[in-house]
Amino acid sequence: MKRNLNEAFPERDTHFPSLTSKHRAVFRMVHTVPEVSRAMIGQELRMNNSSVSYLVNQMIEWGLLADGERVPVPRGQPIIRLEIDRTTFFQFGISIYPDRFSIARTNLAGEQMSFFEFKGDWTQPQATCVEIADRLRNQMEIESLDPAYAIGVGVAMSGNVVNYGEYLITPDPLLHWSGYKTAESLSSLTRLPVFIENDAKAAALGELVTGEGKEIASFYYTSMGLGLGGAYVENQRIIRGAGGNLGELGALLTFRSVRPTIPSLLQYLGLSGSNLTEGLDLEQLRVDHPVAFRKWLQEAAHNYNAGLNQVAKFLRPQTIIISSRFPESVSRQIIDGISFEPFHPPRYNDLPQPEVILSSLEPEMAEIIGASLLPVHHLIY
Repeated sequence: MKRNLNEAFPERDTHFPSLTSKHRAVFRMVHTVPEVSRAMIGQELRMNNSSVSYLVNQMIEWGLLADGERVPVPRGQPIIRLEIDRTTFFQFGISIYPDRFSIARTNLAGEQMSFFEFKGDWTQPQATCVEIADRLRNQMEIESLDPAYAIGVGVAMSGNVVNYGEYLITPDPLLHWSGYKTAESLSSLTRLPVFIENDAKAAALGELVTGEGKEIASFYYTSMGLGLGGAYVENQRIIRGAGGNLGELGALLTFRSVRPTIPSLLQYLGLSGSNLTEGLDLEQLRVDHPVAFRKWLQEAAHNYNAGLNQVAKFLRPQTIIISSRFPESVSRQIIDGISFEPFHPPRYNDLPQPEVILSSLEPEMAEIIGASLLPVHHLIY
C-alpha cells in the first residue's frame, strides 16, 4: 500500500541559492569551458580579480563550484582549475514511454549517480504521475537524500511542447498525455520544481553535456524513434523559438510522408496496431517483410534527406548529430544516403556544408541525462 505522498514530500526549504546574473555567468563558464581558472573568468567576463574571487568563493561555499587540479606554470603560483561541485546538489531526470518510465539521478555536472527503470502500462497520466512520485520518494529514502538539496525534476516525452512546457501535444502511443499538465501534477505531488521538455530537445541537452556536442559550437540534433524530433544548439544553448518547438524536423515533412520512425515503419508494413515496446525486433521485421521494408527504407531515407537539406539551408549548423532507435545497419543506410544540395548561385558553394555524424550515445541515455539537467539549465541559462 502506498504511503501518503504529502508525508514523503513535506514542505521544504531549498538550499539552492538565489543567483545573480554574474553568478550564472561564472557557472556557465565553468560548466562549458574545459580547465577554466579564475583568471580566465576575469578576462572573459571583464571582472577584476577581487570580484571574481568573491563570486567564486561564494559559489564554493554554497556547493556549486569546487577547486580542482593545481596546474604548474613557468612563473608564479600554480593555477587552480575550477570545476562543478559533484557532491552537494542533485536532480532527477524522467523519461516516459507507453510501456516503461525511467528515473535517473545526476549531479550538477550531469554525471549519473543512479538509474532505475519501471515497466508497465504508463499510458494514463494521473496514475503514472502518482507512481513516479512514489518511486522518487523510495529512491530518496533508500539513498538517504535530503530533499533540500534536490534542485528539481526534469521530464522528457515525445510530443510538441505548449507554452514552453506547460503541457505536451503527444503522439498516438501517448495520446492520453496530450494536454495533461504533467509538470504541475508532478510538482504538486513531490513539492519539487518540475520541468517538461520534448524528448529530442532533452536528448540534445544530454548530447551537449556528455556526448559529441561537448566540443561543437553549433549543431543540429535529430532523433529517429517514436517521432522525428530535432533541436538546434548554438553556443551551448538550445534555441527554442516562440513556444519552444523550433527545430522539429517532422514539421518540415508533409503529414502523410513516409518517415524514418517506428510508427511509420509499422504502418507501412501493415502492422500499425503492434505494440511499440522496447522488445520490438526491428531486424526480424526486416527478415519477415524484406520487400516492403526495403521500399520503406528508400522512401524514408529520401524524405529524411529532403528535411535535413532544409535544416542545413536555414540553420547552417556546423554539425548534424543523428541519434537513432533503429539497428545500426538501418541507421547507417539512412545516413549514408544524406547528401546536401549545392547552393545557388554557384559562387556560394564555397560555404561549408554540415558534417553528419551518428551519435555514440544511446538515445534514451542522452534523453534521460538531458531531462535531469533541465532544472539546473532553467536556473543557470
